[in-house]
Amino acid sequence: MLSARAILVVAILLTIPAAAFATEYFVDIPGLLFSPQNITIQEGDIVTWTNNHTVNHTSTSADGGIEWDSGVIAPGGSFSLTFNTAGSYDYLCTIHTAMTGNVTVEPAGNVPTLSEWGMIMLSLLLVLGGTFGVIRRRKTALA
Repeated sequence: MLSARAILVVAILLTIPAAAFATEYFVDIPGLLFSPQNITIQEGDIVTWTNNHTVNHTSTSADGGIEWDSGVIAPGGSFSLTFNTAGSYDYLCTIHTAMTGNVTVEPAGNVPTLSEWGMIMLSLLLVLGGTFGVIRRRKTALA
């Protein structure tokens, strides 16, 4: 049987809110193009554009969805953006307007977070602990 202290420690560890598990995606700028040109991510993920070309570029929203403008990304520089809203977002380089791309953001799935799994596990632990405690007390009372 778990002691009250052990149950408390387990409860605290299991119910700590989960850190956002964002995935970072990379878009390379090797010349006068974005590579990959189109990318699909999930809500909360990060896209980082890196300028591996010899001239300046930008990553700038081209539609009214999410507004962003990296400003000038110098050669060797980068720009990151977290996408928190599902949708399809076109972007371009304002210096070289033929350079275009798209970020498609899918809704995050309904996968339980660590804290939700923690609550489920804690509930099971408490039910099992209570059941074993009742059985143990009944055995002691019958003896």
